[in-house]
Amino acid sequence: MKLNYIKATLIFSTCILMLLLMGCAEDVNNFLTNLDDIGTPTITEFESDSDFGGAEAVITGTGFSTDPSKNLITFGPHDNFGYKSIRPSSATATSLTFTKPVISAVDDNIFTEVRVSRLDDSDPVRSNALDVTFAPLISTFASGLVRPRAIAFDAAGDGYIAEYDVDNLRVVKVTAAGNEDYSIFPATNLRGEIEFDSQGTLWVATAWQALYAIAPGGGDPVDTGWTGDDAGRYFKSLSFDADDNLYGCLEGCSRMAPDGTETALDLNVENFWPGFVTTVADGYLYWYTKSEGEGVEGFYKAPLTADGIGAIETILELEPGNYWPNSIVVDTDGNIYGTGGGWDNANPSSIWKIAPDGTESVVYELGIDSCWGLEFHGEYIYVATQYEGTVLKCYMNGAVGAGR
Repeated sequence: MKLNYIKATLIFSTCILMLLLMGCAEDVNNFLTNLDDIGTPTITEFESDSDFGGAEAVITGTGFSTDPSKNLITFGPHDNFGYKSIRPSSATATSLTFTKPVISAVDDNIFTEVRVSRLDDSDPVRSNALDVTFAPLISTFASGLVRPRAIAFDAAGDGYIAEYDVDNLRVVKVTAAGNEDYSIFPATNLRGEIEFDSQGTLWVATAWQALYAIAPGGGDPVDTGWTGDDAGRYFKSLSFDADDNLYGCLEGCSRMAPDGTETALDLNVENFWPGFVTTVADGYLYWYTKSEGEGVEGFYKAPLTADGIGAIETILELEPGNYWPNSIVVDTDGNIYGTGGGWDNANPSSIWKIAPDGTESVVYELGIDSCWGLEFHGEYIYVATQYEGTVLKCYMNGAVGAGR
């Protein structure tokens, strides 16, 4: 009886063990089958609304991990950058959404490949490659210039550049065939700005000298005789508001209405180095003041009013020596962009940004110490490089100028 009990127990245990082993084998087979079903990832399409780095893109295909962190998107190889690898922000088995890495070469498209590696297997597997193109973030808009200083665009979107040598100032229009003369100023050098009004007249400031107007279509400059009264004689910065009031600043600031009425603007700054740099955007006057080694220097703005300007708002104040912009522009989010600087400037070779809350950042490090004029047009900032003799066109990845 006891022997029969032991036999029965052994038979029962063996059956249970066999059932367990069969179940485990089935689980293992299912696991392997599932991996086989996933297979090697395959890319079928690469989609992006823009060829620029920094834009959003989507890769579609098969065999991707649904865990974004388990997919590695790799661009390269390329002589300029080797390889660039990033993770997607979201993932399904058939699509990966991500932000393209910033890859660029001045004036040249970069042609390379993209692949996807799935990392959730014991042995990572890599997809096929697709060809992709990155457009240059920075390209040359105009070259062969003699000390370009200022940039403006007319209502048709054509670009104009003021350049000068020791004896003469010239305004050129940039065309597909090259640079053509728009207006010549004999025995005058430019140390200021150019700006179009709504009627197509181009205004030209020659700091400490005169303010000129050039009729639509070009031709001889006309001395307006406007000096901006004793508080702001002559002008380095020019801006128009939506009503075609002209704001001119150098040793002070003033406004000239279309009927010739002048209004001095009190920017409430002491111990400044002569050289206000201003711009008008979205109903505000923005400006930078350089101190003369005392107090603070910084960025400010004030709403435009019928009497001049309203309450002054401080954006950022600093000890002397951080910035000394030759020009500033503003985007639709209220970010200030500047470039250029004097010999004691800590940011002489970059395009930098000051956010509305005062946060500082560098947008482009150009490596050129001769940056001068700056102008928004569409999704680009254009910068004049005084001693390089060029105007560069820099993609802003969605940021656009605020205008008047």
